[in-house]
Amino acid sequence: MANAFLYYRTPTTRIIDIADPANLPASQKLTFTPPDDHSNGIDEEWANNIARKIPTKPKGRKILQRDEGVSGWNFTISGYWTVGLGDSETKLHNFRKLPQEDSYHEFGVFGLEYPNGPSYLTIDPSDTKGLMITGTRGKHVGAINKILDFSVGLSVGGDVS
Repeated sequence: MANAFLYYRTPTTRIIDIADPANLPASQKLTFTPPDDHSNGIDEEWANNIARKIPTKPKGRKILQRDEGVSGWNFTISGYWTVGLGDSETKLHNFRKLPQEDSYHEFGVFGLEYPNGPSYLTIDPSDTKGLMITGTRGKHVGAINKILDFSVGLSVGGDVS
């Protein structure tokens, strides 16, 4: 299984400055191993904003509705790493405390590279789209193996077409 990574960009590490997110500074990347079973690794939620109104005619039997765009796209990724092999715990702690947008990345500073997952979940933040962290969870598994199992909630902003 290929490693995945969650990363963030800054006004000085935009796509036009560093095209490949793999070349970002190590402090801006959190590398992790996704679960072998992707059904346990990605939990996605998409919601359309469908507006409904009550018919004004008496005894009307029509459902009136209109598409008013997307109201939200959120997903949760999960993975693990071995505690003590790098500074992943500190990075995750620091990532969740960062401002979620900056002067260039108004839809979110975070990006995700998730090999072997759906291609539409690989999102590189730009001036038109990005990710924000909505929450994190961590769980230490086993005193001997010292594995940290974690999940990160992400919200997509910007152009989703």
